[in-house]
Amino acid sequence: MNADFVKRADLDFSLQLNNFSSKLESVKDILGLTDDDVEEALRASTYIKFVVDMHSSHTERTRYWTAYKDLLRRPGAGVPAVSSAPTTLNVPVAPKASPMGIENWFRSVVKRIKGSAKYTEAMGQDLGIVSSHAQKDTVNVKPVLKVQLLAGQPLIVWKKDNMDGVEIYKDSGNGNWQLLVVDTRPNHLDNSPLPALNTSATWKYKAIYRYHDERVGSWSDEAALVVSGTL
Repeated sequence: MNADFVKRADLDFSLQLNNFSSKLESVKDILGLTDDDVEEALRASTYIKFVVDMHSSHTERTRYWTAYKDLLRRPGAGVPAVSSAPTTLNVPVAPKASPMGIENWFRSVVKRIKGSAKYTEAMGQDLGIVSSHAQKDTVNVKPVLKVQLLAGQPLIVWKKDNMDGVEIYKDSGNGNWQLLVVDTRPNHLDNSPLPALNTSATWKYKAIYRYHDERVGSWSDEAALVVSGTL
């Protein structure tokens, strides 16, 4: 079975709509589409890009506020003093909103396009509405973890690789692996309490991908980092 032509990740879907809407005018008459179809494609593309961008910005800003909050509450957690809070996010003026259900609308108009007698595979490729014939490899996928310090806490860096997310497990130095988080957006900041003052520990991490609510592929290699408890 072929993969779905609609991109799964929000950012990829936004880029797909941008490509689609920018090229629809050139094939509108050939495929029997209307000016309203083109206008709606442009509006949907513009608005979902705005929403996806705002979501990404707010998510990243929330992570910084969380780290700042934890530092503010526990200044002795081995992290240098933070001089100021993160800046407030400036939200630009929103473009004209698109009706809910953009993906459903997109599927509907693509169905009409592909039902046209004048539709060709080349058109579909150019519009970005042709699914990949390659099966997603859920057997050989393997996460690659990198761990680095961010404000004294381990930042676990990983790539999504077209999967839904990862399960990240942690060994806090006692040989006992425990689930740390099921993460769907790279990367993950481990805000666990650091070791006691003037002591250190080696924290290890490993991960496995998730796809359609199941584990897939192989476990990552272990990634380790020494964390210390200091003022």
